Amino acid sequence: MWGRMRKRAFGATTHISPRTASPPGGGRRTGPEWKSRRRAGPRGLWKFFVGRRMSLELESRGAMLKEDMVRQGDWLFRWRGYLPLAIVPVVLYEFRHYRFPMNSEFWAGVLEIVCLAVSLSGLAIRALTVGHAPAGTSGRITKNQKASQLNTTGMYSLCRNPLYLGNFVMVSGLLLFLQSPLTLALLAMFFWIYYERIILREEEFLREKFGDEYLRWTERTPVIFPRFSNWEKTSFPFSARTVLRREYSGFFCVIAVMTLFQAIGDWTVKKEFVIDTGWAVIFSLSLIVYLTLRTLKKKTRILHAPGR
Repeated sequence: MWGRMRKRAFGATTHISPRTASPPGGGRRTGPEWKSRRRAGPRGLWKFFVGRRMSLELESRGAMLKEDMVRQGDWLFRWRGYLPLAIVPVVLYEFRHYRFPMNSEFWAGVLEIVCLAVSLSGLAIRALTVGHAPAGTSGRITKNQKASQLNTTGMYSLCRNPLYLGNFVMVSGLLLFLQSPLTLALLAMFFWIYYERIILREEEFLREKFGDEYLRWTERTPVIFPRFSNWEKTSFPFSARTVLRREYSGFFCVIAVMTLFQAIGDWTVKKEFVIDTGWAVIFSLSLIVYLTLRTLKKKTRILHAPGR
């Protein structure tokens, strides 16, 4: 507490109360900030101003950190098709410890079916997103950001990044084959660090382009984990041709990786590199589909739907 301030002038003592003393700029001290400083005393004033300065410094550092993450997001966005290959060494290391579930080849086959089903469900998330998307959105562009309009319905009413959710589910299904919780944990961490920066850059772009419309959408829509109560039907009908044109490579990658995992798993356990007949047939058919759709995409307009 300040107590009473005494001022001696011409032998007389004048009593000045801090409650009635005017601030340096004149006027009356009012408001919660002045009241808290009167109660706290000089030490409280010191903490107030020092704390305010520290707060400003933290805000400045936070802005700089965000700028750094946005720049990293730009770089990751351009190379996002290749960077997931960074988990390949982890996968190869885990195969050193691979065993059939319950030491049974039957249960190994069941696990393969489960892994394939999970991965294809991730592909289905992508297909539902892409199939209802208008032209100029939800593409595989890597050079720069592009969005002709803001998607807020369909899969985009459940979460703001359904394509990345689909990617995560697809890769999780493949890595389930290794039966390693540590590998799945590393995938989740890699996914968070990797996509966090890409999403930050994309959302910065969308905020600048669409303004308040985008901000209202972000207030009600989660980033990655879907909120099913938010579902809002899209006005764009599903386009199978668009899905075939955009997602044929993802389908082939899932089949190719699962076929390779099965062969490596058998080699690890049996010490012989053999591709099961079932997987050989599935891989051959998927390769035919891949080459056919790729040719149609590159050489014709059959897979191009109007407005998509």
